[in-house]
Amino acid sequence: MRVAIALTIVLLAGCTTVTWHKDGATQRDLDRATASCRTGSAFLPEPRPQGNGMSDLGASMQSLATRMQFQEDCLTANGWDKVSER
Repeated sequence: MRVAIALTIVLLAGCTTVTWHKDGATQRDLDRATASCRTGSAFLPEPRPQGNGMSDLGASMQSLATRMQFQEDCLTANGWDKVSER
């Protein structure tokens, strides 16, 4: 079930263009904030391989979804607003 949820998140994320907005901020500010949040997500724990291909794939997908959510939460916490475009 977790694999299906993670896969759905990744597939839906690929169908939407997301931009971020913060009053008075430049693209360079966004680049810095994004890099900082991405660096922070690198410290999240990694799932342990189980030796089963499908379980490992599911764990990797879940890890990716967790990192993406962390980065989004980080930008939001730093005053950025997410603007989605379809």
